[in-house]
Amino acid sequence: MSRTLIRTAITGLVVMSLAVACGDDATSTPSSTIAPTTTPETTAPPTTVPATTAAPTTITPTTAPPPTTVPGVERFVAVWPAADVVFDTPEDAASDFIDQVFGVEPLIGEFMQGDARSGEIEVLSPLDDADPATTAPTGVILFLRRLGPSDGWFVLSAVSEGVTIGVPELGDEVPAGDLTVEGTGRGFEGTVVVRALVPADPPDVLDFEITATDWSTPVPYSATLDLSDASPGDVVTIIAVGDTGIEATGEFAAVPVLVD
Repeated sequence: MSRTLIRTAITGLVVMSLAVACGDDATSTPSSTIAPTTTPETTAPPTTVPATTAAPTTITPTTAPPPTTVPGVERFVAVWPAADVVFDTPEDAASDFIDQVFGVEPLIGEFMQGDARSGEIEVLSPLDDADPATTAPTGVILFLRRLGPSDGWFVLSAVSEGVTIGVPELGDEVPAGDLTVEGTGRGFEGTVVVRALVPADPPDVLDFEITATDWSTPVPYSATLDLSDASPGDVVTIIAVGDTGIEATGEFAAVPVLVD
């Protein structure tokens, strides 16, 4: 290579070097290097909430106290029979009532069932004394019901249109003394016989009164019976009878009361 070419090449390299140096001084600003800020990671210990364990609630069952048992003889407020007598059928109870209280042959109709524990029987009367099988209705209805642990049959009361008892009412508690009986009635020879008796075999008659009424039309009557011979707790049967003569029950009504 000639010297002229070598000199020219060197001169060009010098010029380029100067140009680069000048350009860097004029336009380049030294860059500031900012160290990155590193936020330290905060590691909070986990908060542990202890589990709340509630003690189980124990409910004590409520037990009702046993019923109070009152010692003594159990009483049934019925006109017949006594509380310690058990009849297995309603017919037996009705027949015994007629036989013991009226002293006549029991003539009764068919048992008319009510609910499973109760019913009615009509009392009959003979049409011909020579033929007891010939009967006629008296209009007297006996109400019967099973009572007590033995489920025996009892006559609760007796009702009729011809003779009624308005006072006392069935099951009334009365003192062992004078008792006023009121109602309406008609009867043989215009009389009604009012009786008080304790159911027994035979019945224990406490008192009776004959009161005037009417022969054919029921009219008001009033009678006072003496129950002073009764004891507290006794069941007393009150019976009002429109007597029609011997060997017949006639029309009647009956209710039980309890002596207090």
